[in-house]
Amino acid sequence: MRFLVIELILFLLVAPLSAESESVAFPKESLQDEQHYGDYTVRIYRESITNSLFQILKDDLVLYSEEGRRFQIGDICRDNKNPLIEMGKDITGDGEPNLVVSHWSGGAHCCFTYY
Repeated sequence: MRFLVIELILFLLVAPLSAESESVAFPKESLQDEQHYGDYTVRIYRESITNSLFQILKDDLVLYSEEGRRFQIGDICRDNKNPLIEMGKDITGDGEPNLVVSHWSGGAHCCFTYY
């Protein structure tokens, strides 16, 4: 039941965005980070400082894909190995697993977005 709820929430959050997104192919060697939770995989590819790709997959099917300047699983302003923001951890205290992905758009002293 818990995974069904997670799938529904992810679908509702991701489905409207994925229609606007195209899956972009990045070379396998540009994979910077990958985390798993249940049937879900989150991948961050980085070809250069100005070209990065964030993907959410379920059973190897891309549900969401976005290209941008720089994505990171967790907080881009801190050590990305922070155990408090590991994929699937309940960081909000509501008993549900969470995912934090941060994005830097390239601006100086600004322009960080957290998903």
